[in-house]
Amino acid sequence: MQINKTSDTAIALSVALARSEDTVVNSHALSDRVGCSYHYTQQIMGKLRDQGIIGVKRGPSNSGYYLCRPVEEISLYDVIAPFEKSMQIDSALSGDSTLREEPQVTEFWDETQKIVDQKLKETSVQDLLDD
Repeated sequence: MQINKTSDTAIALSVALARSEDTVVNSHALSDRVGCSYHYTQQIMGKLRDQGIIGVKRGPSNSGYYLCRPVEEISLYDVIAPFEKSMQIDSALSGDSTLREEPQVTEFWDETQKIVDQKLKETSVQDLLDD
């Protein structure tokens, strides 16, 4: 698995939203903080909204995005999963690999996958704020 740029940006946007002094932050401010385009921000935030991570407040003033859950309850796994085609770290885990004939290799990748999944699930947006 190679974390794609969109996943990386989704994490950065989540952290920027969590760091904001304001409860609601508009797309332009978020895209400026992270250094990506307004439209790219909109696309990413749409998927995060669909996952229930962020919400949208609409209106003539003070419209924008907000976190739906406390930052300590939002894992990095939650943030990046919608943007990754697969969360597998190696093609050997898909069952399509000739490495399946080597149990030691398969065991290594299975164990490594568990460690990566666990780390992503136990690391919250709050943990990134604390660093």
